[in-house]
Amino acid sequence: MRICSLLPSATEIVAGLGLADELVAISHECDHPPNIGTKPVVVRSVIETDRPSREIDAQVRASVAERRGLYRLDDALLRTLDPTLVITQDLCDVCAVTPTEVQRAMAGLTPAPRLLSLNPSRLDDVFEDIGRIGSATHREERATQWVKALKSRVQQICRTVAGAPVRRVACLEWLDPLYSAGHWVPELVALAGGEDLLGKPGEKSSVVSWEQVRATAPEVLS
Repeated sequence: MRICSLLPSATEIVAGLGLADELVAISHECDHPPNIGTKPVVVRSVIETDRPSREIDAQVRASVAERRGLYRLDDALLRTLDPTLVITQDLCDVCAVTPTEVQRAMAGLTPAPRLLSLNPSRLDDVFEDIGRIGSATHREERATQWVKALKSRVQQICRTVAGAPVRRVACLEWLDPLYSAGHWVPELVALAGGEDLLGKPGEKSSVVSWEQVRATAPEVLS
């Protein structure tokens, strides 16, 4: 199998299933495990990411408004690598290359590779994605055992914090403008014995103000 992973989480899952050697291509953000660093990179950001947060946000907003993609796939390299499985996401147009862009690039591949698109919003969705990748790569049993082990760790954490005072937490994922963390992050906070005061489980990240952050009087700012 020849696997092209276009997002870091998928790359980690593929490697965790023992298939790092079958990765033929990765994205510019894939950096774990360390030994995948020599893999060909087939997607890059068109945004100048070395700029301050406010400038990066402005570039992103302008690109979205003009319906310009934030990422570029190297079509020629992708054809040369000839993957049989391409893993991408359709959760966020800003976070990674979109399925539309991937499908456009895949149109020149014969035979067409299988496209697996991930869209997790909650922790259980992440576990399900491990199973989906396991199924697509014929590693069902290993994926099942891995998810079982991860859920056991979560249960152990819950037992460890049971009865402890709930700590007030504010999670931020962007600083200028401020964005609260969403999706599964508030759920993780709750499982660890905290209360996320800004985000809601399963919902997208949202813009907040420093006044809102201060009003929550968080004990932990992450």
